[in-house]
Amino acid sequence: MKTKIVGILVTTLLIAATVLPVAGMENLSIKNNLDFDAKNISNINEIDQLKVSNGNRNSFFSDVMLVSHASTKFNQLQQPFPSTIRGVPFPYPTIQEAVDASSSGDIVLVLLPGTYVENVFVFDVSVTIMSLWGSASTTVQALDPNGAVFYIMADNVKIKGFTITGSDAEGIVIDGTGSSNNEIIKNVIFGNEHGIRLSSSDKSQIKNNKIFENTRGIFILWSSENKIINNEISENTNYGIYLTRLSNNNQIKNNILSNNFYGIHIFSEPSNNQIACNDISNNQYGINIREYSSDNKIYLNDFIGNSVNAYTDETCLNNWNSPNPINYFYQWKYFTSNMGNYWDDYTGTSGSNGIGTTPYVIEISNIDNYPLVDPVKNYIGACSLDKIISKNLKDSMQKDNNIQIESHLNLFPILQRLLMRL
Repeated sequence: MKTKIVGILVTTLLIAATVLPVAGMENLSIKNNLDFDAKNISNINEIDQLKVSNGNRNSFFSDVMLVSHASTKFNQLQQPFPSTIRGVPFPYPTIQEAVDASSSGDIVLVLLPGTYVENVFVFDVSVTIMSLWGSASTTVQALDPNGAVFYIMADNVKIKGFTITGSDAEGIVIDGTGSSNNEIIKNVIFGNEHGIRLSSSDKSQIKNNKIFENTRGIFILWSSENKIINNEISENTNYGIYLTRLSNNNQIKNNILSNNFYGIHIFSEPSNNQIACNDISNNQYGINIREYSSDNKIYLNDFIGNSVNAYTDETCLNNWNSPNPINYFYQWKYFTSNMGNYWDDYTGTSGSNGIGTTPYVIEISNIDNYPLVDPVKNYIGACSLDKIISKNLKDSMQKDNNIQIESHLNLFPILQRLLMRL
């Protein structure tokens, strides 16, 4: 009986909150004090026991108001409503239970902010796992620190909008031959042994994440054609990004790699990787390349404040310039030229096009023939219009603290369906 009453109450409040405007609702923010022990929330009856602090509000009604405001955000979008939503913590108490109940194409939607203490395994099912409130308010922490927080052995899995922490193994691991086309987007990943590990996994995307204070940032092993784009990777004890063992044709672009021991470490035969438009600064080694790792394309990167900007041994032969001429503006003039990297210890002089007149020598067989005399941002258009400035990543993630829903879901029908299942 209590379940029915609470269900009617929630539905009524949602309808009222959707129809009636609430003054100041557009300015409500989700604060970082929204934590609760999610594993103890077993059904919707228990939601009214939560105390959610939103500014000066502190009540279950204010939580409903926030959900309602999210609903209005959803209703502004035009994309089709998905077939199946698996809600957490209701009706599924844990993310794992929601994943286990899912079929390929389903969406596991974490509806409430808080800390979810579990290890999530995804096998042979293509699902999207995302939080409603974003990484600032929704954390997944390893229950068993010896295992990954998220372990994925499937294709077409998306992980979006979580803080991921507490593993002595990996924050996220994508593992297994045939595990491909996965996406890791807008997560904060810290306090793990590996932030992310790809092993025998191809054609995945790691985008718009903040990866810091792990022992290792991103580890790519026997994995090819992946895109590592627009991430902030900093303060990892060992390396920011590590490519090894025939990891070929990956794209590493528009990332900030700072205050790691190695910004980028390439070891044991990776080839044909594109490393472009990255800010590589204040590492012990900006980039370190060893053991027959050749034919990688490294250009339009800023190497600033590293103890050693670049090291390569004599077994490696890489391309330190763009493979083709690039169109760009420099000091209000238009130029076309091959382009190298900006090195803060370059001592040569500049031509009128902003390209150094003498090469920058990394090693006798590894030479930047077109070194830039200014940081890349001064060469307008060089990194192309599709560059999303990664230095704005913090601003982008801060917006997730507000009620900004980036999804094609309509929350009001979701909650109605969830209530009907109880």
